[in-house]
Amino acid sequence: MQITLNLPDELIQHFNRDRLAREILEALVVQAYQAEKITSAEVGRILDLPSRWAVDSFLKKHNADLHYNEIDLGAIAKPSVNFGQGTTVVPHDCCFRYLAD
Repeated sequence: MQITLNLPDELIQHFNRDRLAREILEALVVQAYQAEKITSAEVGRILDLPSRWAVDSFLKKHNADLHYNEIDLGAIAKPSVNFGQGTTVVPHDCCFRYLAD
């Protein structure tokens, strides 16, 4: 869909005219995400972002709180694995952390 807007010069002067359409699209996407009208997957598709990490980075850059549901949180909160003999492996961010018992 194409929309024509009349924007005052007083507002336009604060933007790069070459990127104005993209900036408006991004602002609208952030607003729709914050209002929970679209999901993070839809954010990625609409903006043609290459990965979920790129989507999360975009949303954080625009101060949008990331929405997690119970399934997402369950995937993040994985249990630790005890290998005996004083070694426990706990998923931690991007790697595993070894703990002594």
